Amino acid sequence: MEERAIPVSWRRPEREVLLENRYKYSRPPFDPFPTVTNVVNASKCPVAILHDILHGIDDITILPGEYGVYDLYQRFIAHLKLHVAVGDIPSPLDIRYRFEMFARAEEQRLKENCWRYYLQPWCNRKLGEIEVNKDIFFEVSVANAYVPFRLGNKNPTYPLRGRIDELDLKNKRMIERTIKGRRTDEEPPPLKDFQVWLYWKILSSIDKKYLPEAWKDINFKDFELIVETPYNDFIVEKDNPEFERKAHIAYAWIKDLADGGKSEFEAYQHRACTYASSDSECGARWACFGRRYKYPTCRSEIHREFRKFYPPLFWQQMWDYHLFRYQLLMLEKRDLEELGYLSEGKVITLEEGKIEIEMDPRIATPILERQVSSGEIENLLVIGSFFLGFEIDARFERIEGRRLLMNVGRKKFLPFERAMVLPSESSILKTSPWFLSRISQKELFKLERWGFEKDEKAETHSVIQLLESVFGRKNIRREGH
Repeated sequence: MEERAIPVSWRRPEREVLLENRYKYSRPPFDPFPTVTNVVNASKCPVAILHDILHGIDDITILPGEYGVYDLYQRFIAHLKLHVAVGDIPSPLDIRYRFEMFARAEEQRLKENCWRYYLQPWCNRKLGEIEVNKDIFFEVSVANAYVPFRLGNKNPTYPLRGRIDELDLKNKRMIERTIKGRRTDEEPPPLKDFQVWLYWKILSSIDKKYLPEAWKDINFKDFELIVETPYNDFIVEKDNPEFERKAHIAYAWIKDLADGGKSEFEAYQHRACTYASSDSECGARWACFGRRYKYPTCRSEIHREFRKFYPPLFWQQMWDYHLFRYQLLMLEKRDLEELGYLSEGKVITLEEGKIEIEMDPRIATPILERQVSSGEIENLLVIGSFFLGFEIDARFERIEGRRLLMNVGRKKFLPFERAMVLPSESSILKTSPWFLSRISQKELFKLERWGFEKDEKAETHSVIQLLESVFGRKNIRREGH
């Protein structure tokens, strides 16, 4: 993307769209509400964000085989630190046993790889540094529809949301944790410094009136930014003009690709690598340079027809989910209640993975109605505010008088009084689940890339024969005719 193409003007939904008074048709009259992962993908390579938006491929910085290990690594460190926070400090000899107990339901090879290559070096380095700290929080959700990014003497704003790995209020630190990196590294893994900086940009841009009451006096602009690998900690400089420029270019690609048209061709013209010099650490490498099979022979025709479906499937996600994210941040609480998306109450207790919320029975009634009418018991529970807090999939258990009991698992929250219960994502906008259209994108793209090399397999495979008949020149004939 050329320098003259930035900054871009970002379209946010008008009020009648936010209130759903306009018919949802075709291309939405607003731009996407990106996540930090989207912006990082776009910064890595225009084709990476193309695969993200149009083909449903997720975080490009994580290789397909790393997801399970990465998730287990993150969860165990959070589990360990939360136990230390209340004085339960394990000895070096005890730590492996604790990990085995924590991960007992995981596949053995995944556990072994996670411990040997990532957790063991992390524990050897960090276990002695962990302190009793009750002001440490994990998976903290942050969002703002107007995050400023400097460009010369201008400060254009864009929407952005994400989830911070670790927020340490006592030591004023924000940590982005990754399994990437080597012992000899002298700088953080690619784009991880940019990623933690983006989280900080969101957090430091939130007006104090939108912060949870318990955190209103905290100056998040002063927080130290750290990228933590199993072997090293790297401090990230906050005043970095290159990060500002990266963000503007990333948003320009996101906007253009979401609109469809010739931008897809332009993305491939600006790709970051080639087949001869491909990036082995890119999670979308298979999508760009995967094997091209001999069959089906009509692959170009399949691509020409399939590519028509990718943008509309993304537009459906924008109507079903991105609009909802705008609504949470741009509408008043009264509007959300009238739309039927919000029931608000006061947190009373949190014990053993159960949270008790005091709520007016009239406000709680919609939750009961959803359960009775659709069998729905999963809800999105927000502790704090929509700008800063914790978003948890909560399971409804029962209502007794003014008390609503929900199962949230072993999560740690601040004692915010304000709790908001939203319908689960499958019924937030009373449409089909937004993630199903993303799965459709991914499966269509996989089918487009799939095939066989050997003639005998292709000739007897029904799907190959059907594709050849629909998109190629093969005639469909019923058996026996």
